[in-house]
Amino acid sequence: MDYVFDPEPPQPQLPRPPISYKNLLQQEFQRLGQTLPTYVISDCGSPRRRIFKATVSHRGHDFIGALAYTRKAAEQSAAREAYVYISNHGPDPSTEERLKEANLLVEALRCQLQEKSEELASEKFISNYQEAEISRLRSELSVMGTQLEAVTAATKDLTAHLARVMALERAPEARNSSYISAGGSNHTMAE
Repeated sequence: MDYVFDPEPPQPQLPRPPISYKNLLQQEFQRLGQTLPTYVISDCGSPRRRIFKATVSHRGHDFIGALAYTRKAAEQSAAREAYVYISNHGPDPSTEERLKEANLLVEALRCQLQEKSEELASEKFISNYQEAEISRLRSELSVMGTQLEAVTAATKDLTAHLARVMALERAPEARNSSYISAGGSNHTMAE
């Protein structure tokens, strides 16, 4: 039988220290640039058998740990709940950030509403101006139509008068004969 000699004997496994979720949570908060978490501790029970419950808040979420017999264990439990949630879901926007986003959205909508209102007012102004201009032009057309009728009537009268004058100038004897016949007839009537 051959013996194998191992130059280094196996090292005994040392017990691992428990994970400090409070430290991990603080590191995560620092990485995210947030203020360090605060814990709210409540206790109940008799002085000899106190039971603690810890709550840690992060951006509007309350993480409640399991009941424990020590404050430290209750804080570790709440920190574990918060750390696991943030690790799995990522940081949620804070209420303040959501409010800022909502305010920005409201402001953007208000600006759009103002622009549309100004466009509508401008269009209404233009429409009212166009209606007033159309009304004014109709009134002017009506006046011009009346003036045209008057000018047309005057032109007919002048044309008729001019035709008589020209007819008299062409035939002087016609003028004399019409005058005599008119005079003779007048004379006849007088008798």
